[in-house]
Amino acid sequence: MLVRLRPALGDRRSEDLDACVLLAFIEAARGLSFRTYVARNLWLLTRSRLFAERRRERRAPDLCVFDEETHTCDPFGAQAHERAAAAEVVRIIEAEGGEELREVLLATCGDDSSVSEYVERAYATHDDRVRARVAKRLRRARLDVFARLRALAERGERFRAPAA
Repeated sequence: MLVRLRPALGDRRSEDLDACVLLAFIEAARGLSFRTYVARNLWLLTRSRLFAERRRERRAPDLCVFDEETHTCDPFGAQAHERAAAAEVVRIIEAEGGEELREVLLATCGDDSSVSEYVERAYATHDDRVRARVAKRLRRARLDVFARLRALAERGERFRAPAA
């Protein structure tokens, strides 16, 4: 199982990546709580730990210090079409679900959490039925927002730069 996982990570001669695979396997074995389908569950847990870490590494850019003398112009000044596109995205999110949907999108797109994890945190005092209903509603709203944004991007009219 580990030999099959290893080539997907990169350089075959890297001992660091070998150690990452082994560490992910040990953590998965230690965290295994159910006794059925042990081999399959070990595979899934090991794989999810390995690739979640790799996803975070790829997604997080190196931060740099903002120097006001170097960046004298407005660093947040976007072009008019970019501001219009951002405003349209905000309108779509507010129309679909408001502040709660915005928080879900930030948690799922920016923090690599799932909707279920967000609901567990936000609705910790509620029972399982309420959390299941809320999670279902938020998943549906999230998919609707993505569908509307995809349709808007395919049309492209709001994202095109204005003609000079």
